[in-house]
Amino acid sequence: MRLAEIFSERLSDIGHQVVLMSMDEYDTTNIAQLEDLFIITSTHGEGEPPDNAWISLNF
Repeated sequence: MRLAEIFSERLSDIGHQVVLMSMDEYDTTNIAQLEDLFIITSTHGEGEPPDNAWISLNF
């Protein structure tokens, strides 16, 4: 099982509302209103984020 899935299950188990999605699916429009945001992502090469993270990282 992937780390993000385990983390989301544990948070859900203790009563947190959890939304698990790919970074390229996330709409950053209202990101400033979030109380908490956890981003778990892989890296490759010399620590570069995956291709689907670049859009989110440039918000």
